[in-house]
Amino acid sequence: MNQQRDAAAAASFGELFAQFASMASHVFWVYDLDPEENVVYVSPSFERIWGRPAADLYARHGLWMDCIHPEDRPLMAQRYEHWLSVSGDDSYRMEFRILRPDGGVRWIFDHGRRINDASGRAIRVIGIAEDITERKHAEAALRASEESLRAERDRFASVSSAAPGVLHSFRLTDDGRISFPYASEKIRDVYGFEASELIADAQKIGERIHPDDRPRVRQTTFHSMQTMTPWNQEFRILHPERGEIWIESHSMPRREEGGTIWHGFLTDVTSRKRAERQQQHSQKLEALGTLAGGIAHDFNNLLLAIRGNTRLAMADLPSDHEAFVSLGEVERAAIRATELVRQILSFSRQSDARREVVQLQPVVEDALKLLRSTLPAMIRINAHFEPDVPAIAVDVTQIHQIIMNLATNAAHAMGDAAGVLEVSVDAVSLQPEEVLSANDLHAGRYARITVSDNGCGMDRATLDRIFDPFFTTKPPGKGTGLGLSVVHGIVRGHDGAVRVYSQPGKGTTFRIYLPVSGKATASSADADVPEARGAGEHVMYIDDEESLVFLGKRVLEKLGYRVTGFSDPSQALLAFQEQPHEFDVVVTDLSMPGMSGFHLAGAMLKTRPDLPIVMTTGYVRPDDKEEARRSGIRELILKPNTIEELGRALDRVFRQIREGGQPQQPPSS
Repeated sequence: MNQQRDAAAAASFGELFAQFASMASHVFWVYDLDPEENVVYVSPSFERIWGRPAADLYARHGLWMDCIHPEDRPLMAQRYEHWLSVSGDDSYRMEFRILRPDGGVRWIFDHGRRINDASGRAIRVIGIAEDITERKHAEAALRASEESLRAERDRFASVSSAAPGVLHSFRLTDDGRISFPYASEKIRDVYGFEASELIADAQKIGERIHPDDRPRVRQTTFHSMQTMTPWNQEFRILHPERGEIWIESHSMPRREEGGTIWHGFLTDVTSRKRAERQQQHSQKLEALGTLAGGIAHDFNNLLLAIRGNTRLAMADLPSDHEAFVSLGEVERAAIRATELVRQILSFSRQSDARREVVQLQPVVEDALKLLRSTLPAMIRINAHFEPDVPAIAVDVTQIHQIIMNLATNAAHAMGDAAGVLEVSVDAVSLQPEEVLSANDLHAGRYARITVSDNGCGMDRATLDRIFDPFFTTKPPGKGTGLGLSVVHGIVRGHDGAVRVYSQPGKGTTFRIYLPVSGKATASSADADVPEARGAGEHVMYIDDEESLVFLGKRVLEKLGYRVTGFSDPSQALLAFQEQPHEFDVVVTDLSMPGMSGFHLAGAMLKTRPDLPIVMTTGYVRPDDKEEARRSGIRELILKPNTIEELGRALDRVFRQIREGGQPQQPPSS
């Protein structure tokens, strides 16, 4: 009874297994090794996967191995035989390809187990074969995709490294955390961090943004996130090596789960910003020059009246008269005011520098003498002069101004503490390799003025702006911001260059490079020129200021000329046209309401081409000399030097007439 029951149970289990195997997508198989190798069972899925009837497998010995792909068969046979021969490892796992009769190829994962007899000898192998073709295709597609992605990343990295800006992705989560999923290597030039550093920790980027720009950057970021509009912004970065730089950023936002991500690029626009600042600088100078020109014209007219009448009054008094001494002080003050106006015009580039070839040491020593009486007593001045420094062509007054402005700046930097101001003059030779990156210096010999202090020093951001007009670190009412801009303008006007070296807490050094000239000569102002006098020649004197007409008449009459004066250029032209040969010379102002001196001269010369004309002006614009030459003007005199220069100018004109010559270009006094 028990045997019958066990047989029935086995038959029932066999039927259940057959039903289960027919439902499975895998292939169940049994392979007998004894007495000879032969497949004794495969499940129905074999025909679907292998593409051939199971009966073929039962009937043909070795068909199982023959179905394996030829490229995989040798390795499979070797591994299979090795597995059967090694004791202790009853199971195996192998992947291989099979060839179907229709030419198709399928990938198989085969998992088998060895069954041994009582002596440990393998007598049967059972297993499950799984069709993994789709998985293999998916893996191959994934590998191809990864290769493609890797290639794309490599190409993107190449493009980003060659791009002029920085490519980046920036993420802001809803809870305020920031990150950089991607940043090209050039981001180091912008923020001073390696791309890998920012990708690992983006929080540190905030410390690099200029404190004054952080609120605006934050506000723009949140607005872009809320409205999903482009993030376009210019802001400053405090780079640890490059100092303050300007960045232009453009990026597009995209909403993602938990936050917003921006993809875009950063561009270093520091050079453009500097160019814009230089343009603004030029525009300020142009506006200041226009203002200075108008002021100079009016002031020079006033100064001419003051100096001229003072000179006339002194001529009527004995030198030991008490009033003579007082008038001398008035004249000296007027001369200083005249020089101040000329410096304003020099800063605005509306006057020519009066250059003479001089030794630099005595010029600097003169400036230091004045400095010692004006600087605070706690500041010590140390001067060092290298012997045999070559002569240079400079405007002495402007060199004085450079020393004064730099010293004043140094005194402010040293504050109330005891300080040392070092001033030195030496000669240097710059080699071509030393000036490769400089556009304001060339190889050659230079005289160098160095002014150093041990004051508070300057940071990089301040250094970048010290030559901007109206920029100052002083509190309101304590400075105009023009001092260093004037220095820069004077040095450039002398074809030189300024170099500044400074660090916070370590003082500041200015080095002025001025190109070497020929031998030093005595200033023409020091020459003893005898007073030139007339011989009754008739002068027409024209100026819209009646006080200057009065002064001009008195001065010229004292010099021996006959003078007819006019304050209206139209009336002067009418009088001349009525009697063009009555006048031997015409002296006219340049800037007059209703008719300029050039227009007046042109009208007179049409009537009488040989008429000598002398022109006076409060300032000489860059084009005035050329216009004077084209208009036939014989002499150009800068007010308020008219009193000193007019007699000599008329003497030159009449001497040229007597000699039958004519100047090639009108000199300006």
